[in-house]
Amino acid sequence: MVDRARPREEPGHGLGDDGGQRSGGQDPRARSRAGTTGSLHPISIEVAPSGVVVRRPSPPGVTVGVNDPEPVPEVDKVTAALLVVDMQNGFCHPEGSFARMDMGLEGGDIAVRNAAIAVKQARRAGVPVVFTRHVYRPGRADEGRALKVSSPALAGLDGLAATSWDAQVVDELECGPEDLVVDKVRFDAFQWTSLEPLLRGLGVTDLVVCGVITNICVESTVRSAFMRDFPVTLLADCCAAKTRRLHELSVEVLSSYELAEIAEITAGFDFSATADAA
Repeated sequence: MVDRARPREEPGHGLGDDGGQRSGGQDPRARSRAGTTGSLHPISIEVAPSGVVVRRPSPPGVTVGVNDPEPVPEVDKVTAALLVVDMQNGFCHPEGSFARMDMGLEGGDIAVRNAAIAVKQARRAGVPVVFTRHVYRPGRADEGRALKVSSPALAGLDGLAATSWDAQVVDELECGPEDLVVDKVRFDAFQWTSLEPLLRGLGVTDLVVCGVITNICVESTVRSAFMRDFPVTLLADCCAAKTRRLHELSVEVLSSYELAEIAEITAGFDFSATADAA
């Protein structure tokens, strides 16, 4: 559910036009959600028992005189979810099918390590975590002609076969039987899956996305989320591609066209900033 309102401003907790601190100490419950890539307006995120609160700065061009009352920033009460795309053994593990085909991901181990932090933070904050897996049924009839042609070696290894070790989420993310998992057979995690009805049923309005491969399944999914009116924050340091250049190009495209806000766990993005204070 979306509850958009302008609450009474509390001293020391407001944000000015530049998204910064107005007076008093910095709100210990707030962390910047602005990324380190792109030129997007800074926002902050707060997690409270009633939901995730996103604070957005005043619109550009709004000025406040010395004696004028400062404008109260809009507060959007939203429900965010963390979407972890395809962080499976086949893609991310050094013994997975992609590494065996010499298609391993540059910086994949770092992306997994950072994603594990993001998953733990989200769980502490009570933010839903949804994992996707790219998997094929026995016989691979659902793989499709285009994917068979583009990666015949994968079929030769029976890579990403459903129920196989290769298809499972990497151990570092601690995905268990009670976690939300959506299986897919195309790059876009929304295509022919239950992802959208699941998110709508959870009341999710904003997505935080991470995973692999940045310029393929992650980018396809972010674009699809954008077209479904889900504002997206991409955790760039929790993603990886075949090369660092391909990763950076994808992040640049998503940022430049404002398909996603770019943030990083290592730059201070934190779901659980207020979990202990709530």
